[in-house]
Amino acid sequence: MKRFSIGIIGATGATGMELLQLITERNFPIHKMHLMASPKSAGKSIQCNGKNYNIISIDQLTDEKDLDILFFCAGGDISKKWIPYFSKKNVFIIDKSSVFRMEENIPLIVPEINGLKVTGKPQLVCNPNCTATILSMALAPILNLSHFKSVLVSTYQSASGGGFAMMEELKQETRRSLNNENSQPKHLPWSYAFNLFSHHSPINEFGYNQEEWKLMEETKKILDLPELEIHATCIRVPVLRSHAETVTVEFESNRPSIPSIKKALSDFPGIKIVDDPEKMIFPMPSLSTYHDEIFIGRLRHDPIHPLKTHFFICSDQLRKGAALNAIQIAETYIASHITA
Repeated sequence: MKRFSIGIIGATGATGMELLQLITERNFPIHKMHLMASPKSAGKSIQCNGKNYNIISIDQLTDEKDLDILFFCAGGDISKKWIPYFSKKNVFIIDKSSVFRMEENIPLIVPEINGLKVTGKPQLVCNPNCTATILSMALAPILNLSHFKSVLVSTYQSASGGGFAMMEELKQETRRSLNNENSQPKHLPWSYAFNLFSHHSPINEFGYNQEEWKLMEETKKILDLPELEIHATCIRVPVLRSHAETVTVEFESNRPSIPSIKKALSDFPGIKIVDDPEKMIFPMPSLSTYHDEIFIGRLRHDPIHPLKTHFFICSDQLRKGAALNAIQIAETYIASHITA
């Protein structure tokens, strides 16, 4: 089996570390691996697959001609600076940042939905926003049953969406609150413990914050439905890992039955139905954390509106929303590259 030389930029961040875990779990075919991070992390060592890898800064990479696949997990500024450089190096690039996602000629990939856009040749592809990935995975199989008129979604986003620093802030604030100690938030404008609030990204001229806009626009691009009407509200909640979303789909006509929707979802790779009203078992962050599947439940028709259906989603966004989706893109590239 052919093995590939890979690089991970942002290897010490939450997504980078999750990516390394998945490389081990999925027995990813590695020939060489280059781990890159900020200069303050350079010189440190990380273990993966039983081997120790030294962390270097990006500008210390001396053999980029050897790279086959490069993961960008370090934020928009780094992607903006370095992707134009590496795009000239005959390497397959997977970018987690939002910098290039909405560029017309750059694929925005969720492999189960539009993996055919990965050509098997060196190219730049983008990993979607985690909320858009989760929503798209839930919508795609239902879309095969009947067309949508509109989608209404509210998200309940965990601390892990903001990386290790935000997760640690939630832990520390919670401890201090329980001990009746004062604490000043470092990474958020407000106290996080025992609180929830509108996602803290900037508000645009239409009244949507940046996270909501990404969710709406990226979902339309992934599903190739540029005219789909989507409305989003994104909320940060005091949960360490796993995002949740409530979704209302309005069909244009011919609302599918709940059994047919459940079957379509169950048959779709990467989805798990968790919907047991008798035992009151439905999707929860505590159930979906560290799992690859997207958990879907609370499926029900609107009793008043004849074309609306509601459901609830939970997914560990560090997995399918970020690192897992990225490694699945790489696996799709490897499969198409070998058969090309």
